[in-house]
Order: sequence, then C-alpha cells, then structure tokens
Amino acid sequence: MVDGNSHRIQLITYRYIPIPQEELFDKILIPLYHAKPFEVPQCHALALLLIVFALGALLDADRPSPYTQAKKYYHMARTVLAFDHQTTTSWSIAAFLHIALYHLFNDCDSLGPNAAWVFLGHAVRLGHSIGLRENLVITFPGF
Repeated sequence: MVDGNSHRIQLITYRYIPIPQEELFDKILIPLYHAKPFEVPQCHALALLLIVFALGALLDADRPSPYTQAKKYYHMARTVLAFDHQTTTSWSIAAFLHIALYHLFNDCDSLGPNAAWVFLGHAVRLGHSIGLRENLVITFPGF
C-alpha cells in the first residue's frame, strides 16, 4: 500500500519537469551567492530559487510537517517577485510556473489547487507578452 506522501511524490515527479541542476547552480544559485553586498540581485532568479526551495520543502517526506517551511519559502518568493513586477523575464515566467505547481500539490493551502490555474494563466500571458508564442524553447538569461 502506498502512503499519502509517496503517492504525492509519484504524482509530482510525473508532472514536474525540473530545471536542470547545472542551470539551477550555475545560472541562479552561484551568482546569487557571490553577489556583492548591496548589489541588487536578479529578483526573478531569486524568486525562482525560493519557490524551488518551497517545492523541495513541500515534498520532503522526512519532515513531519513540511508545510510550515514550504509556506515561508513560498511567501518569500512571492514577495521577491513583487519587487520587480514591471519587467518580464524567462526567470519570472518559470517562477510563476513553479508557483502554480506549488498550489497544485499543496493540499493544505487556503487557496487550494484551483489557485494553480490562476498562476499558470499568468505565466502563459507573460510568456505571450515577450513573444514565446514564436519560440517555444525558453531560453534563460546567460545562455
């Protein structure tokens, strides 16, 4: 018999197409870690990193209550996205897609899985606004 956490992890790994580890480390984590003091980081990349942390905390089967830590990362990601809401980058689109996944797989969230559709729609509109309808391959900054 499959318990709830392992069943959820099976569903998520079936639907989730992760950011390759090399991109996550080389393009997001290392540049953010090595940023100079008072240097403005790429807000969208930081938001994407935080929502990946939220998903990781949400899926951590070893935690008795993963929702508390996941919720903290989720709110930090949403806050960082609000810092630079005037520009659209591939990082911001990826962050909104991951936020949609967070809502889809978080059954304890007050917004519920239906909120995933709102964020997914927003990510699609953002992608359309920067011309992803012509180019179906998302290219991340620094490639």
